Amino acid sequence: MISLYRLESYEEEPVRQAVFALFDRYFPAHHNPFLGKRVLLKPNLLMRRRPEEATTTHPAIIRAAAEAVRQRGAASLLLADSPGGPYQKAWVSGIYHTCGMQQCGVPLNEGFGHHLAAYPEGQVCRQFDLIDAAAQADVIVNLAKMKTHAMTAMSGGVKNLFGTVAGLQKPGMHYQYPKLEDFCGMLVDLSLLLRPVFTLVDGVEAMEGNGPSGGQVRRTGLLLAGEDVWSLDRVLCHLMGFAPEQVGTVAQSIRRGLCPERLEDIPLDDPEGLCAPIPGFRHPDSVGHDFSSYVPGFLQRPFRFVRDRWLLPHPVIDTARCIGCGKCAESCPPHTISIENHKAVIHRKHCIRCFCCQEMCPVRAIRICTSWLKGGKS
Repeated sequence: MISLYRLESYEEEPVRQAVFALFDRYFPAHHNPFLGKRVLLKPNLLMRRRPEEATTTHPAIIRAAAEAVRQRGAASLLLADSPGGPYQKAWVSGIYHTCGMQQCGVPLNEGFGHHLAAYPEGQVCRQFDLIDAAAQADVIVNLAKMKTHAMTAMSGGVKNLFGTVAGLQKPGMHYQYPKLEDFCGMLVDLSLLLRPVFTLVDGVEAMEGNGPSGGQVRRTGLLLAGEDVWSLDRVLCHLMGFAPEQVGTVAQSIRRGLCPERLEDIPLDDPEGLCAPIPGFRHPDSVGHDFSSYVPGFLQRPFRFVRDRWLLPHPVIDTARCIGCGKCAESCPPHTISIENHKAVIHRKHCIRCFCCQEMCPVRAIRICTSWLKGGKS
């Protein structure tokens, strides 16, 4: 069952009431997976952004979830994430501070070990370099943010778990799985390894447009919750106006039988009738339909060459905004970005269009262009 809850602001008491109501719905006295367990709270802490910028999980949501878990007798509670950039104390502590995590009343992860965790059942990936905080937790509470995403179309419950992969190992996985289908298959494998016991999506203020960091704030007034992260993402996909095939993680989950394709087949707790597509919710410029299936067979090869070389969306540097900080180069999986004369330059021949550079740019100096012909030199 997936629950939708109306929440119009981040004021303390309404948030507490909403989050407690959702925990009570899923975890009554006879069903308590937290009792005596080491519990990890896994928010979305992508980068240094203030809570009102809708890039990260709001601290009011985290604080209420932590209190609800404590009341159910958890042995310990820890908040941890591996944001974009290096998995090091100085870097992550700065993100904690800017994102308001000190306000959550939860111990913050300050141990930065990580190790390989095997997942032999994986269809795409069979081992992950997980942060110790995730590998050693008995129970994971997944506190995601409702956002668009330039590569995966949507950042929801499954994608949020990618933050358990340590630091700059994440760009390495982009390079290892440059095809969108494989990358999203890897994310689904990771979700099956971690299996969060509960997922709560903060959509009170969401991000639309060119997310997960370069979009615009969109107030939706929604919380989503469920024990089934894959069906929750299917509902979130519907709310944001995506077709299931446009969201790679959802398409993979459907293909593997982890969630239904038809929304009607997902049990909903939606007393207010909130489960309707949000009008005019803006999608990333990178997301569209692939028309290759309409091209005659004998033209498929030349069509794919032209499409892949000239027509697919790609990142372009706005040199007027670029400050030459190098965060894009640091996060680029194939190392195809360099800093020249204090400005970033994308050597597009080797670009794999993962949009990590656009995701990690702190000043939104990287835009998404829908054609190399329009993009000019980059």
